[in-house]
Amino acid sequence: MAATTRTRHRVEREQARRRILDAAEHLLREHPYRELTVEDVMAGAGLSRTVFYRHFDDLPRLMLSLLDAVQAELEDAMKLTVEAPGDWEAFVDTLRGAVDVWQRRGPLMRAIVDAGSYDEEIDEAYRAVRDGWVELSARLLARDVEEGRLQPVNTVELARALTILNEAYLMETLGRVPPQASPDLVLETLLLVWTRTLLPADNLGPNAPTPPRRA
Repeated sequence: MAATTRTRHRVEREQARRRILDAAEHLLREHPYRELTVEDVMAGAGLSRTVFYRHFDDLPRLMLSLLDAVQAELEDAMKLTVEAPGDWEAFVDTLRGAVDVWQRRGPLMRAIVDAGSYDEEIDEAYRAVRDGWVELSARLLARDVEEGRLQPVNTVELARALTILNEAYLMETLGRVPPQASPDLVLETLLLVWTRTLLPADNLGPNAPTPPRRA
């Protein structure tokens, strides 16, 4: 009986936490971080204010939890490329997965960056996530150089440039409500950038990989 009660309480606690996170993300689609309040979040979650502090110390901690959730989704999208380096279709699927995450959670990502301008810990956490993307991309690019798929380059700086370009473009197109471009067009554009950047000029012939065309 005691074990059953503990399990029920754990489930209820997890459900309450999920409701708080969902309510905050919903509010951040329509309002900037500076207007976010605990009262509004908990009203959206249908829970009392005291429940908030059972899960989070403050709003910055809530934002950090939201960042963790998005980071986990983006890392899942990267797995295919990590597991199949040099496989063009795996790379396309990875980028498609990242675009899908941004389509669903782009406004939240924009809110997290906005929150970082008010809170140093959020800013540092977001930069750490970005640095992780740069590091992973650099490793993949270095492996492509070693195996002859990519001409010799400074892989760290190339990875940094492409990561920042991707982030800024995704933020502008899918980080707003309503989005400024369709996900298919965003994917097509990013694939074009990566293809033309990574393939040597003499490989850009009729058999070179090309972005998928929109229907």
